[in-house]
Amino acid sequence: MRLAWCWRCRGRVPMLDEEEYKSIQDAYRVGALEVKKARAINNRPLRKSDDAILYGGVSALYLKMTGTSDVDHQEILRHRFSLLGPPCEKCGKELRTPHARKCVECGHLRSDDGRL
Repeated sequence: MRLAWCWRCRGRVPMLDEEEYKSIQDAYRVGALEVKKARAINNRPLRKSDDAILYGGVSALYLKMTGTSDVDHQEILRHRFSLLGPPCEKCGKELRTPHARKCVECGHLRSDDGRL
């Protein structure tokens, strides 16, 4: 885990490496199975209240890993370091994707050789 710029959250947040993210994915999978099971038993559609079950384990695990609790539970699934690009040479904030050609924070263009 290390801090990196999240363009959605508009700040530096703990980003997960692949091993940490796998644990988060497993927690999400468990929550999804619990919601699916509850829906099948009660023969009902998905409800907003199912979010607590779906993301409860994810939020708890993210808090344990990072010490951060003020992150939207859906955003945790996007806080994966491998989804980001390199830091911008001008402003230092990570690009949105590994293939991004332009830093949307400062407008700096990435050169053709992959470097900024």
